[in-house]
Amino acid sequence: MANKILLIIIMTFFFGFELIGSEILVENKIEIGDELTISAPNIEEDIKWELIEKPLFSRVYLEKKLKKVNMVPEVAGIYKLKLYSEKIIENKKIYVFRTTRKKEDEIEIEIEKNYKEKDLDDLQKNVEILQKNYPNSKKIMESFYKISLLSKELKKYKEENETLFFLYDEYKMSPKTKEKILKRLIELDKVLENENNEFIKKILRKNENNEFYLAKSNIVSGNVTEKQLQKLKKEYSKELNTELGKLLGDYYNKIGDNIRAEEFYKKSNKLDLAKLYLKDKKVEEVEQLMSELSEKSKNELEIMKKNILNLKEEKEYYKKAEESLKNNKFNIAKLYYSKILKRSTNKDLLKNTYYKMSKLYSLINEYQKSKEYIEEYIKKYANIKDVKAYYDLALIDYNLGNYKQAKKGFEKILELYPYTVWETKAKIYMLKMKRLRGDLG
Repeated sequence: MANKILLIIIMTFFFGFELIGSEILVENKIEIGDELTISAPNIEEDIKWELIEKPLFSRVYLEKKLKKVNMVPEVAGIYKLKLYSEKIIENKKIYVFRTTRKKEDEIEIEIEKNYKEKDLDDLQKNVEILQKNYPNSKKIMESFYKISLLSKELKKYKEENETLFFLYDEYKMSPKTKEKILKRLIELDKVLENENNEFIKKILRKNENNEFYLAKSNIVSGNVTEKQLQKLKKEYSKELNTELGKLLGDYYNKIGDNIRAEEFYKKSNKLDLAKLYLKDKKVEEVEQLMSELSEKSKNELEIMKKNILNLKEEKEYYKKAEESLKNNKFNIAKLYYSKILKRSTNKDLLKNTYYKMSKLYSLINEYQKSKEYIEEYIKKYANIKDVKAYYDLALIDYNLGNYKQAKKGFEKILELYPYTVWETKAKIYMLKMKRLRGDLG
């Protein structure tokens, strides 16, 4: 009886009255997808709300109305909100539980089905149901690993990253498995442009034995300290580890210290040594190494030779295209850019050429062609920081009269790049579209 009274009091506070305490506790009564409404204390000043913590995979957001905030949780777990004004600061903690009538083995069957059908959203939901309702299930860790594998396959690297961090922190596993996950997190650090770096360091510092892995991760990402570099060299000199020799050779090659790169490649990787010689145009040294290489490595080297010769010619094409574009000789510029797109394998050159082809077609008012090239550029090369490409695409849609698509593009600019010159430019075109077509809704 006492428990029922307590629950009624909690629910009454939650759905109607002002929240004066520091926490809200709602158990077993909140269904996923239900709307939760929280009222602020009855004060006259402006109230601000912020969602400061949410469960893994949750993408919930707050909808603010006057002095209330609505939230529709789609994942069970702990949600933390912060309410603040000039005079008060309060933290709210909400426990959202998802109950299910399904048996443990039924959920596990659904998880396997979701994985095979590559349905990441349902896989995440069912794993979360399994974890919350059957916390002792032996399949939980394996199921989270399935989420990471599917995320990787679908190239949803942020989801993969979140899942692997969660696995690493929450579950006991063999040293070999931990090392495997750590290696993948280091790879993701490069893919996500060093978003993980501080967290990886934090993981590695938990155990002094991981200091060596920290040094290895930093040399791969290019953030190695002099102390870590000396440690790696010391480890290398002990065992002449070829993997470590290659890492050190790659590091010095990357920073342009070819003498030291050569020193490590000589004892660790003949193919990389031959590539270094080829880059430095040391033809005789390359020929001497050929007898020590496998047929596969020889073929790779021959392709590299060809690419180096081609790249020289392609850079000349690009230079001529740029000069022609500058002098408004569009047909000649188009001819040289097209040659590069047909034959080049150099990523940087191709990236620049796709972008310049889009610009060229915009200059001659062939906007549909311009759109094709900028979309190809975004698909292959752009990241979230490439604001110019996203702005260009919205502008091309505007010039084509595709106002709804242009509006979406400019809204993306407003969302991702506030307080920048790009926000100002996007707002100008949003106003122009309103004048042309009225409010597009």
